[in-house]
Amino acid sequence: MLWIGRLLARSGKYQIDGGLLPEAMRKISKFLPLTHVVTLLRGLWTGDAWSLHLSEVWVLLGLLVADVLISA
Repeated sequence: MLWIGRLLARSGKYQIDGGLLPEAMRKISKFLPLTHVVTLLRGLWTGDAWSLHLSEVWVLLGLLVADVLISA
């Protein structure tokens, strides 16, 4: 269970909720996939259009393709 807390802390979730993470952790969290998932889902839940989150979609699709190629 401890790894879930670490994963959430690094995901960038707290960056949106007032910037509780130090600057170094915010920079690191931009490279983690969960940050893009959280940003995309929050935007869609609040009624944003998909077109506002194309960068997150492309990053996640790119990671999916890379993971499939690695596993093949």
